[in-house]
Amino acid sequence: MSDNFNRLGRRALHRALTGEPDTKSLGQFRRETLGEIRAALEGLFDNPVLSLQDFGSGIESGAFRFKKGDIEDFHYKNLSGGEKAAFDLLLDIFVKRSEYEDAIYCIDEPESHVASSIHGRLLDSMLKLIPMRSQLWIATHSTGFVRRAMELSRERDNVAVLDFSGHNFDEPVSLTPTRPNRSFFRNMYEVLQDDLAGLVAPTCVVLCEGSDNTDAKIYNDIFEESHPDTLFVGRGGSSEVEKGDIVAILEAVIPNVSVLRLIDRDDMPESSRHEYADRGIRVLRRREIENYLWDKDVIRRALENIGPDETTLETLLYQYPFKNAKDDDMKIDDLQQTFFEKIRNADGVTRPGRNRKEFASAHLAKALRETNEVFKELREDIFGSDS
Repeated sequence: MSDNFNRLGRRALHRALTGEPDTKSLGQFRRETLGEIRAALEGLFDNPVLSLQDFGSGIESGAFRFKKGDIEDFHYKNLSGGEKAAFDLLLDIFVKRSEYEDAIYCIDEPESHVASSIHGRLLDSMLKLIPMRSQLWIATHSTGFVRRAMELSRERDNVAVLDFSGHNFDEPVSLTPTRPNRSFFRNMYEVLQDDLAGLVAPTCVVLCEGSDNTDAKIYNDIFEESHPDTLFVGRGGSSEVEKGDIVAILEAVIPNVSVLRLIDRDDMPESSRHEYADRGIRVLRRREIENYLWDKDVIRRALENIGPDETTLETLLYQYPFKNAKDDDMKIDDLQQTFFEKIRNADGVTRPGRNRKEFASAHLAKALRETNEVFKELREDIFGSDS
């Protein structure tokens, strides 16, 4: 940074004092320089907005001053690592472009130390500064840079993407521009994420009921430890879950994924439940997920976790209104909020949540995982007895 700053100062003084053909006053040079770097930096950072105010007197090394959000006169040394990295890159191009007006600028992994959210914008900023007769070559694994380059290739005919994967460079190789496709980006992800790539996509997707993903979130909370590669997704009503169209799509899009369909039993007789199983659709043996969450043993475990004393705990359990939430045909929705209010108002209960849904998500899902018999039953309903 100090070399670029001193170089910038020397250029300004040289132009102002030596009488070059394009002689400009120091003030003119400062205004034009600030304008060009500001334009390149504009829109790069937007939360908060970062803009260049001044580059100091030429005496204090590295004295670039910025406006960051509502704060003015913000010194370069106080910028974040990512902000410095992006600004240094732009400044480096700027101070060299008058000396190298017909050159190839090669940059290896410009995304280093820069937040992925601005990679595409950083490419645009660099292109603003590259001289017209020069080229910009970038080696990158950033999907942000590649995606923006792909967009630019549709807008102009002087942008090319080269794919270096799958070649033996111990032998002569001829590369031609490629049009990035799904397999191209998949290869990029595998290189970028290495063995973490497999964790991005689930190995099992369970389509369950619920259009607002409330049930899906509960299921994900319950099985996040025992089945970390499984993702539950709300699909709407049971009729939507039963449709097989989405299954084929998911299996085509996500490599090596298995797709399960899960519906509530509701008023379904046991004989029909087995018929659904023959069609590859899992049916809960209890009425719905709430009959597992509000099971008395799960409630006991949840209360033990959130702190009432033994007397208060037993009093609450005595007021347990569901008779037995395990009953297959018992619809318990209407009683949940009333019982939750009793829990929330009991002495010694800490952070139960604002409503019964928050209570279920924050406490009952965890308690169900810790209630062996209930957890085992629900797990078998979804994944089978050998899960």
